[in-house]
Amino acid sequence: MGTIEFLGIAFRSAQYLEWFVFTLITFGANICFIAVCWASGKRFKAPCAFCGVLGGLSFFYSILAAIITDFGAASGPVWSGDCIWYNALLAVIYVLGAALCGYLEKRRLRRFETY
Repeated sequence: MGTIEFLGIAFRSAQYLEWFVFTLITFGANICFIAVCWASGKRFKAPCAFCGVLGGLSFFYSILAAIITDFGAASGPVWSGDCIWYNALLAVIYVLGAALCGYLEKRRLRRFETY
């Protein structure tokens, strides 16, 4: 099984590359979504929910990869031990993003409160 190079990163299979590109696109879209809400002064509930859903999916895939690979002991063309850590890292990033959106929403609401 050969490796595939993309942006200077070696991937063991096409499935790894596809997942990496997909997560890169969703992460970029999420950052843009948060930036648009920040710039326009709109509510942050939608990006917060988006971050939460993506974090949940990443956590689910991390658990699934752990079960399928016997916690990294086995490796295949689709799943490997690296999936566990990559998806767990994504879950942490998205949960932090959701927390950031929640904080920004709370701050936005506090700014518009009337006393």
